[in-house]
Amino acid sequence: MRDRGEFIETAIYSGNMYGTSKKALNDVIEAGKVPLLDIDLQGVRSVKAAGIPAKYIFIEPPSVDEVPYLRCHTHLGTQALTHSRTR
Repeated sequence: MRDRGEFIETAIYSGNMYGTSKKALNDVIEAGKVPLLDIDLQGVRSVKAAGIPAKYIFIEPPSVDEVPYLRCHTHLGTQALTHSRTR
């Protein structure tokens, strides 16, 4: 899929590939919903390069010390960050 250009953005973390497919994004838009992507700066650059109109929000980690924790627990994504900010 990646080689066929079916992704808007991709990234490799810890040997695993992650990405957002064009079809998934279009399916959300066609359903009348607003897509929300949880992507890093590399992903933002890819979305911008694809010419997709978007709004961007940067969420800064609570501290540099928590960055490794957040990276290791990516399945928690924004929830981990929100939880640590609201403690």
